[in-house]
Amino acid sequence: MQEYTFLFPFEKIRAKSDVLIYGAGNTGIEYLKQIKITNYCRVIGFVDKNAANINNLVVPVFSLKEVTKMKFDYIIIAMKNPTYNNKIIDDLSKFNVPQDKIVFVGKRKEIDSLYVKNMKSGGEILAFERKGISVAVQVPSGIGDVIISKRFIKQLQCFSTYLNIDIYCSNDMASIFYDQNDGINAIITPSKGTFYSCYDSYHIAVSIQFILNFFSFKFEEIKTFDNKFAHIMKKLYKSVQKYNDDCAVNERLRIFFERADYANKMIYHFPDYFESVLAINDTHVDIPLREEWKMKFDQQYLSDYITINFGNGIGSNNISKQWPLGRFSELVDKIKKKYPRLKIIQLGVVEADKITNCDNYLLGENLELVKYVLLNSFLHIDIEGGLVHIATQLGTKCVVLFGPTSIKAFGYPTNINIKAGDCHNCCGVESNFYQCARYLETPACMEAISVDMVYKEVDNYLSNIL
Repeated sequence: MQEYTFLFPFEKIRAKSDVLIYGAGNTGIEYLKQIKITNYCRVIGFVDKNAANINNLVVPVFSLKEVTKMKFDYIIIAMKNPTYNNKIIDDLSKFNVPQDKIVFVGKRKEIDSLYVKNMKSGGEILAFERKGISVAVQVPSGIGDVIISKRFIKQLQCFSTYLNIDIYCSNDMASIFYDQNDGINAIITPSKGTFYSCYDSYHIAVSIQFILNFFSFKFEEIKTFDNKFAHIMKKLYKSVQKYNDDCAVNERLRIFFERADYANKMIYHFPDYFESVLAINDTHVDIPLREEWKMKFDQQYLSDYITINFGNGIGSNNISKQWPLGRFSELVDKIKKKYPRLKIIQLGVVEADKITNCDNYLLGENLELVKYVLLNSFLHIDIEGGLVHIATQLGTKCVVLFGPTSIKAFGYPTNINIKAGDCHNCCGVESNFYQCARYLETPACMEAISVDMVYKEVDNYLSNIL
């Protein structure tokens, strides 16, 4: 049986319906082939802005203006990603196409069931099954990304008491940074369901990875619950679309990093709609601490220590923002000579290479325990990454080594942020974030940071608190 990456949205179309396919490109033609094979519905034609330059295929190709004269049940957007969806929907709306007739699925990110609409686990009720404004937020799976996205979600909750929010995450990371005090309806992982198979059931459905993308926005329905909130979200919707339209599809993230750097704004506040529409003006996120893990922390008998991390969720020295392992070891030796009673604990993934001469290695430990370790640390030393976000939000000072990622966009002002040399901020130039843009085995940005530079900052801080 053939598996289609771009499978026709059978689950959203009634059988025997008359449909138009928006976009006469490869995806649209793939949709047409599937309908010809299954005879599930009737494709009466394509709609394309460049219809005048496209010869008729097996079915006619119509211009946008011709749509107003046609009878159909659905228009299916045949695009690989949703970047231009809102613009397409706006264009179709100008020709009186109702939004409930417009359908988009795009690339199938997981293997979705076509037969299960409401995905539940253990009797869990999803937000769109409750009374109120249902919101789905798809968040990334990295530690820092989940923390950053939480600031956005908490701000949404400030605007309306009618919100029921479901969080979709590809792993269990979101559950580590939310608890019952956060007012979240459900956290959905792929074992329970997928964002792409039911986002259209929500009043609002967005994905966030620095930039926002809207997948569903039902303004009129939201108004019935909270008119003021509906208009705030409408303003956000338009601002998001304006920003996305202003960036080329394949360069959006790179442009984001460049613009954030020039604007001298952290990722909590940029793009500007986070400030101008949502009024996000700080970087604070509450990190829940589970009481049961405090006892396990106490059993470690840790006191008078600092923490250090080598790696970024990867064990070996093969990522562009990594500082050489030998330099971490040299740094540890210098700190221990000056502060012999101070313990140094290495944190990180179980595969991480060990920094020599540390007093303790807590590698591969549960993040719930790591939270307490970071909370009680005098200082955390790291490259830019997830543990820095946890430590900073818990109030622990960090010394952070920056290279390919922007110190302006990702550097918390409360931390000691270090960069050196004249080669920086290439993050997003390569599709592989871990690849040095100059293909150097040891990236120049990290090579330029000397052990003495880092030690000086560490010593200045420790000498003032010990």
